[in-house]
Amino acid sequence: MRRAILLGTIASLLWSTVFVFGRYLCDVLGTHPILVAFLRFSCAGVISVLYIVFRGEGKSLSLLIEKPLTIGLLAITGIFGMGSAVFLALDHSTSVDVSVIMNSNAIFIIPLAVLVGEHLTLRKVAGVIIGLLGCALVINGKVTGFQLIQKEHFIGNLIALVAAICWALYTVMGKQLVRERGGLAVTSLNMMVGSVPLFFLVAGLGELTFPPLRAFLVIVYLAIFPTALGFVLWYKALENLDASRLGPLQYLVPIGTAVIAFFVLDEGLRLASVVGMALVFLGIYLSTISAADTMTTPAANLDI
Repeated sequence: MRRAILLGTIASLLWSTVFVFGRYLCDVLGTHPILVAFLRFSCAGVISVLYIVFRGEGKSLSLLIEKPLTIGLLAITGIFGMGSAVFLALDHSTSVDVSVIMNSNAIFIIPLAVLVGEHLTLRKVAGVIIGLLGCALVINGKVTGFQLIQKEHFIGNLIALVAAICWALYTVMGKQLVRERGGLAVTSLNMMVGSVPLFFLVAGLGELTFPPLRAFLVIVYLAIFPTALGFVLWYKALENLDASRLGPLQYLVPIGTAVIAFFVLDEGLRLASVVGMALVFLGIYLSTISAADTMTTPAANLDI
């Protein structure tokens, strides 16, 4: 169990770097967000598939032939939709805000899960409401003087909300398939398939270029460590620890993002972000405390 907790902690801390280095790429180096998303997930997809083949589990990839529509739908929401939105958000907001909002996706999983037959409880409803209030504070940027449109990061934070909803949809729709066929195979195929529309989008935007060396090295890091390695470590941890006990480790992602962003990007913390983060954590806790079945194998948050 200790090894599982260690692996889950490492994966969560790796995921926290996505938001910092994603903003560094998009906002500081000026790399197009869609190009970053395409290169990250296409490279990570290739690495993950090669890892599966190397382990002698290549037959699990036949899932793409068996359920092409399901994989396609998951790839559109979880990779194309979420991946595009995260880096677009990082181009218009802070890494901390995007990390907090993105990792609030568990709040949105609760009402979406009702559509597939799961039951709501008063505690879950309270958790969703509290979590949404936390998201609203982060998006708005101020604890007092709430306005519909506020601050220069408002648009970026709204895009981050779209990313969180996309990941929540992905989690709910892929829940049964992940349980049946394993999260690593499903995620690897989704990254490969989701990279296809990302390729056409970035090509259509005229941004399909080889990035400068510094940007390329950062993208390689994102593809290998927080994406390919992060998922492998997370699913390794899940082999020895229930998802309901491992899931809360994802609370480390926004915290890790805040610490790393302070040193790398010189980002400060706003009071609204801190209070919003606390409310989001409380909302997730209330929503999932008695619902181990809701805490599926979250590919995290990735994700990130």
